[in-house]
Amino acid sequence: MTYSEIRKNEEVLAFIKKGNANLGAMGFTDHSEAHSGLVAERAAEILKKFGYPEKDIELVKIAGFMHDIGNAINRTHHAEYGALLANDLLKDTDMSLEERLYLRSATMMNRQEARKMSYQQLLS
Repeated sequence: MTYSEIRKNEEVLAFIKKGNANLGAMGFTDHSEAHSGLVAERAAEILKKFGYPEKDIELVKIAGFMHDIGNAINRTHHAEYGALLANDLLKDTDMSLEERLYLRSATMMNRQEARKMSYQQLLS
């Protein structure tokens, strides 16, 4: 599964759309596909600057794009729901368990407590 494929995945796009609608009803700013794409690209830029391998950069783009899918269920715990949804959505793809765990950990960077940890701590 690649970032390009994730951007076209109907289920992922449906979760992003529903999450954006939920947040819009609560008065939040844009959390649409455009926001998700921007997060993905910025995350990739950061990893590139630090010399991460292409595999990690591809995975962080996927995590960045999917980081808010949990908003389709609940805003308060959207990082946790998003990590679980991401795993479920990706388990029938060609992604390995290791790659899915990487994505779950990266998705948790959207949680306030996780922001106190380094990227390497979450992914190790």
